[in-house]
This record gives sequence, C-alpha cells and structure tokens, in this order.
Amino acid sequence: MFHHPFAHIFRAMLTLLICFGVCSVAYSISFDSDKAITIKTQDQETERERNQEYVLELNNKTAGLIEEGNLGDAKSIINDALSVSSVIDDDEGIAFAYSNLGNYFLSKGMADSVIAALNEPYKQLQHTSRAVNIGNLIATAHREKSSFSDALQIYQEVLEKARAEENQSMQAAIKQNIAGVYESLGDYPAAIDHYLESLSLAEQLGDSQTRAVVLENLGTLNLSEENYELAETYIKQALEINLDIGNPRYITGNYINLGIFYKSTGRFQEALESYQKALDLSNQLGNIVTKIQINYNIGVLHNEMGDPETALVYFQESLEMSRQNNITIGSFYNLSGMGDSYQNLENFSVAIQYFEDALEIAESLSQVEFTKSILNKLWLVHESDGNAVAALDYLKRYTSITDSIAATEREEALARQETLLNLRTERQNRELAEQALASQRNTLIRSLFLLMVVAIALVGLFIFYQKKNRMNRQLRERTVELQEVNSEKDKLLSILAHDLRNPLSGLQGVVYLIQEGALNNKDMDKVLKEVDHRLQHGITILSNYLQWAQNQKDGIEANIEPVNVKEIVDECLVGFRHSSQKKGVTIVVDIQENLAMLADKNMMQVILRNLISNSIKYVEEDGVVTVKAVKENNRVRLSVSDNGVGIPEQKKRDIFKSFSYTRIGTHGETGTGLGLSICKDFAEKQGGSISFVSESGEGTTFTVELMKADISEKSEVFAE
Repeated sequence: MFHHPFAHIFRAMLTLLICFGVCSVAYSISFDSDKAITIKTQDQETERERNQEYVLELNNKTAGLIEEGNLGDAKSIINDALSVSSVIDDDEGIAFAYSNLGNYFLSKGMADSVIAALNEPYKQLQHTSRAVNIGNLIATAHREKSSFSDALQIYQEVLEKARAEENQSMQAAIKQNIAGVYESLGDYPAAIDHYLESLSLAEQLGDSQTRAVVLENLGTLNLSEENYELAETYIKQALEINLDIGNPRYITGNYINLGIFYKSTGRFQEALESYQKALDLSNQLGNIVTKIQINYNIGVLHNEMGDPETALVYFQESLEMSRQNNITIGSFYNLSGMGDSYQNLENFSVAIQYFEDALEIAESLSQVEFTKSILNKLWLVHESDGNAVAALDYLKRYTSITDSIAATEREEALARQETLLNLRTERQNRELAEQALASQRNTLIRSLFLLMVVAIALVGLFIFYQKKNRMNRQLRERTVELQEVNSEKDKLLSILAHDLRNPLSGLQGVVYLIQEGALNNKDMDKVLKEVDHRLQHGITILSNYLQWAQNQKDGIEANIEPVNVKEIVDECLVGFRHSSQKKGVTIVVDIQENLAMLADKNMMQVILRNLISNSIKYVEEDGVVTVKAVKENNRVRLSVSDNGVGIPEQKKRDIFKSFSYTRIGTHGETGTGLGLSICKDFAEKQGGSISFVSESGEGTTFTVELMKADISEKSEVFAE
C-alpha cells in the first residue's frame, strides 16, 4: 500500500496486519476440554477456569492491539499469556498466544522470526483449534521470504486440515493466500482461479466481509497489472460492501487502495481526498501502522503534485510515529521521502543527510533493493550539488550493487520458473495417479518428454533474452552517441547564427546609405573602411568556426592551452567598437598585460562576445561596461560588468537554460536566448564555471573562472 518502488514489503506487512489480525479473533472457536488431566478438587477446577478466562482475555487484548496496529505493548502481553497458559497446561491458550506472536512478527516484517518461533509449537499443537491458523502464518512467512515451494506445501497441508474440520471460513482465507503465492510467481490465471474459489466459498457462507477482502485483492492484482478499469471496479465494490457492513478498519484499507488507484491514473485531487478519508478513519481507530502508511502516501503524492513543502509535513509526522513505535521500515521510507522533498527544493545538503540516514537503515536491514534505491538518489543529488567526487563514489557503489542484484534476479527468475514448472508437474502427476495402472508408463514418458521440452524452451528463451538484451544495450549506446553528435551540431549552428547576425546586419545599413547617395566622398571613404573592417571581422569569425567545426566533427571538445587574457579580450572588443560608440557606451579593460589562463581560445571568444554584447545591449546611453581579470591562487576570474537594467528576480533561476531568457535591449536590440546557455556549456567544457550577480536597475556582473597558466605578468589598465 505504500506507493513506492520498493513498497511491496511494507504493503505485504500491512495486508497481513489486516487479514491475520482478524483471523486470530474469528477463529477463536473452542478449547480442548477432553485432554487427560489429573483429578482435582472443585476449587482447583474453578481456579483453573478463571486462569483460562484470564489467558483468553490477554490473548483477545493482544489480537486487538495487533489489529489496530498498536504493537508497543503487544509483545509483553503475549509473553504473559504464554507464561500463564503454560503453568495451567492450557494448550488452547498457548496456541492462541503463538498465533498472536506470529501476527506480531509479520506486522513488523520479521518473517524469519515467525518461522523460528512457530515451527516447533505447530508440531506440538496439532490437536488444538489454532493449529490451522499457526500453519497458515508459517506458510505466509515463507511466502514473504519468496520461499514459494515451502509456502505452497504448508498452505496445502493446512487447507486439507481445514477441510477435515469443515472450517469453510479458514478454507476461504487459505485459498486467498495461495492465490497470493501464484500472483508472486506471475501465474495470474492460477491466482485468479484461487481468488474466485475463495469468493465462491464466501458467498456460500454469506460472508460479506470475506467477499470484500477477495474483491479488494482482485482490485490490487489488476492495479499492479495496470488494468485500471477492472481495478477500479473491484476496489469500489469492496468499498461498497464494507460501507454496508460498517467496518471502519476495512473501509480504511479500501480508501488507501482507491487513493493508490487515483494516483496511478494521475487523478491527484481524488487521490488526496481518498487518503484523507482513510486518515480520518485511522485516527478514529487509533491504528498507528495505518496512520504511518497513509501519511507517507500523502507525502509522496504532494511531491508528485510539485508541493514538497507540504510533503515534508506528512513525512515528518509519519517518521515520528515510526520511531516512537520502533517500525524501522517506516523510518526508512519517510527518510527517503524527505530526502526527495529537499532535493525538489534544491536544498541538496539537507537532502543528502536524509538519504544517508535512510541508507544506514537499509544496510542495517540487509535490504539490497532499499540500498540500491538510496545509492542512486545519493549519486544524483551529489551530481546536482556539483560534488563530482562524492557523486562518482556513490555511482560506483550503485553500479556494483546493481550488478549483484541483476545476477540475483536472474537466479530468482529461474527459480520461480522452476517452482511453477514443478507445481504444474505435481498437478499432472496427481491426475495421472487416478488413472489405470496400464497407462502409468506412457504417462511417465510423456511427462518426462514434456519436462525436457520445457527445459529446452527455457534454455532457449534465456539465451534469446540475453542476446536481445545485448543488442538492445548496443542500440541504446549508438542512439545516445548519435543524439550527442546531433546536439553538438545544433549548438554549432546556433553559435554561427548568433555571432554572425550583428556584424552582417550592420553592413546592410551601410549598403543602404551608399545606394541612396547619402554620403559625400569623405564620409564614403570612412564608411568603406568600416565596411572593409566589418567584412574582415565577419570573415574571420566564419573562418574560425568552419575550421573549428572541421576539427571537431566527431563532437565538440575543448583544446586547452595557455591563452593571454588581455590579448583575447582586445581581439573581441574590436567587433564592438562601432556598436559601443554608436550607443555612447564606455568599455573599460582592467587586465594585467601577461595574465594567462588555460582555456580553449575559440570557446573563450564565444563566451566574451556573448557577455560583452549582452552588457552593451542592456545599458543605457553613456553606460559603462567593465572587463576585468584577477588572479586568485591558481585560478583566473574574468568578469564582464555593466551598470545597466539588471536581471529580473524571476528570470535568474533559468538564466542559463537554452531559449529560456531573452528580452529587448535598451535600444530595441534582440537576442536568441542561446548565448548564456552556450557560455555555461563552454565554460564547463574547459573545466571552469560561470556565475553572475545582478540587481534590478543597478547592473549585472558575469564571472568566468578557469585555471591560471604559469607565465610572467605585468599590470596595465586600458580604457576605451
């Protein structure tokens, strides 16, 4: 019921809490009064009956606590019931107490403890009315451990015992559990058959409650298979029955599953309403485990709805209840959910702390799927936080555990297939055993032949699966490579369009003046020199990019070399002399003459042209643009500042995204929205970074930081 990639373990735990808690009450039928006892006085018999009543009271109280999800006091009461019932030699009381103990461990997700605690009592208490229930709990524990063969064997054993006792209610419950095994094995036809058999028994008994439980299970089966129409029908039928009965605990479960259905189909508001109804009922019942579950589900829902702040409120409440009641798995899910919320809020340091706490729990529980999930989240959050070293470490751990899990899953898949095959073979053998002895030899030969064919088919399918996976992996790798190449080509074309537009569009105006005869000889000479200058500059830009594109046709890579900062800035400023003079903008250069940095010269020219062009674009007339470089330890910080209009607060977050931010300059200048995205990409390709500081109405400063090259330096300040 926890709607989460690894929630099946917690979901199974909560399902057992509902189903088996009920069984522990429903099947408290009678006590064995016929067993041999020593002769006692009437007073002794009366005292023994009082003790039996006291044990029954303790056991019923424990069953109620487990049913309500209040596990804190349950264990001590179980121990009291076992002690007293053992002293008075009350086997029925002992059996009831062990049944409660099994339910307690299953509610806490401790399947191994169920098997260890109940195996021996199950053998010794076969004569009691609780033997079927205890065996049912042991089988369920095996099912939770994915020991499906053992689970089915014990389920069949207790089913036969229930038939012998003509206990149809227990038969219906066991058939549901057998259906759950087949569902886990992926044999959905067999699962549905057993669910329908259980439903038929419930209808014969007029047991509306069991009918509702079966319909709920059919709904969750179809929900997991994404058969949403059927899932909605079954869950709503179960809810309608429970509303008629008036059982708030089962209605709570119906609303939880209905919420999961609505969430799965994107109907978030309806999901929230269903969860809230379940939470209100759970508060009335005081069921702690269900409250933990619902608060977690609501937190996940708010995260998906884009409201991580609200999600944190529900996760925190669920976490506190989990810790107070020592429900470790609840703590894990909520810590992970809180990490997701803080990551959505881009508070990466806090998100990392919660993920690390969740990882500690996952490792303590030896749950590899949980560990894998958290390692993946830690890798991604460190990557988002810019901590490449930590991200790489978690990526390595994630890759290692993923490979291990993949190998285990292959083994488990083969084991499940083998289990299913064995189950089918056993059914066939039982049918064949009823036939005449004369047909046994031929039947055996056919069975062996069928087994061999299936084994060969399985091997063939496995080989085909491996080959298909390998081909798909190669295809994905090639697809990624082609996408990267296309992306780099698109970027190159965008750069050409962006950088050549201004110089070439300027020439258009000059040509127009010449055609109109608006220039005298003196002006004509001056203009032709400017035209020549602009053409030479445009040709230089185009030649540089074409040569660069030819050299980088297999993907744009930075050619890192020592670059004189002053020289590259001066080269870039040549192209802005006319536009800055026309607007009355003063460009100030404050750079040491021989200061050098490790960079790709072409990439740095692209970055500088974009930053200087933007500064000129967004300053008013007579504004000032300052290009400055300083050395800090082994780095060079190259900044372009202006006293222009600044960047609006709401645009700052997406400033470096392609096409995300562009606006008209102070004199109507336009842009593509690509420049700053390209600057960020090129800065990072050179092993550096780019950042900015801006106040609306006061100006903007963009700073590129790269490694310093080791050459001699001397200071010079140049103002244009």
